[in-house]
Amino acid sequence: MTSGPVDEDRQVLRVASEYRCYPTWLIDADGSTDNPSPMDLGLGEDLSRDLLAWADAFDAIFPEDDPGSAAFSSLAAEAAFFDQGEILARRVKRVVGDRYEVVYLRDLRDPPSWVTVTSDAG
Repeated sequence: MTSGPVDEDRQVLRVASEYRCYPTWLIDADGSTDNPSPMDLGLGEDLSRDLLAWADAFDAIFPEDDPGSAAFSSLAAEAAFFDQGEILARRVKRVVGDRYEVVYLRDLRDPPSWVTVTSDAG
């Protein structure tokens, strides 16, 4: 993975956890954003299932009665969650190849920490 700007000529596939959303986002050169399911992107059954389970784990930290109080149970749990996301982003890149530039939200810091997933990511 590398940090830096994305290729503006190619559609970006963003892997990111967001409350009650699919973990896959398409961003066009004009900045328009879509939130398709992993299956709709052709990522395959196993990877799609794993991405959705990862998104469900993120949703689980949000109390229904007070979503603003969402928090991981520990710093270790938060780190493990984002490490798993990085593994998933690398798997996504292997599937999509050069069709998309894949970027991943590494953590929830402000400002966000985006990294570009390279094709040689193992």
